[in-house]
Amino acid sequence: MSKEVVNKKKQFELKIEDLAIKFFAINKNDESLSSKRKTLKNKLWVLMIEYYKLVYRFFIVEENKNYYENIDIITDTSLTCLENYNSELEIAFLHYSNSAVKKELKYQKLKNSREVSDIMKDENGKEISTFDLIESKLHNPIIDFELKESRERAMELLEIIDKCFLNKQERVKKYLSALLTHKLFDAISILENYNNNIDFQFISSKLYQELNAINKPQAFPKQQDIAKRFGKDKTDASRALKKFFIDVEKSVNFMA
Repeated sequence: MSKEVVNKKKQFELKIEDLAIKFFAINKNDESLSSKRKTLKNKLWVLMIEYYKLVYRFFIVEENKNYYENIDIITDTSLTCLENYNSELEIAFLHYSNSAVKKELKYQKLKNSREVSDIMKDENGKEISTFDLIESKLHNPIIDFELKESRERAMELLEIIDKCFLNKQERVKKYLSALLTHKLFDAISILENYNNNIDFQFISSKLYQELNAINKPQAFPKQQDIAKRFGKDKTDASRALKKFFIDVEKSVNFMA
């Protein structure tokens, strides 16, 4: 990152924090201040979009086929942060927003790259993804799931996966553990923010810590990268995961 970009980034951050303090200081229940609040909100939102375009300049480029999709994610998440941020929290607004945007981009990247093995069927035969079962309205570590039942159901699914993992032969566990940790990373990461007892045997602690430390979405490894560490290829990894989830479906009714 060039010195010019770093300085521009700092200028954006100062402006956003300054405007955020003014915006959130306005009582949103005071109708006489609604016009002023709306004006500040629009200015703040525009600043945030320009800031994130700068921050993610290597990830979000015009030539990228996912350009518009990524911009939409950032735009929507930024707006949601403006609506949900609590100024009484002991956390700076931009830090709160950065956490939300980073989480959402990583979540969508993983969700959009999921394979058939992630899909289960409910009691009506309707297909549903394990990712959707742990989804919150905003994939942000600070904002809680709106439905407690969603979290509980997600935990049940991970418990089932863990039991099936324990029944596998020792010689395949290390490889399978890495694949599952990578595949279900976002689900585990989101749930971990609500429950300190996320301690499943299928999770590779070392790999999870490695993935959790990644700050740039484009640096997040692909499934084939994980497979390569074990001398395997993408096809083998896909086959191993598909077989595992088929075994899980055979052993228990996921949606019972």
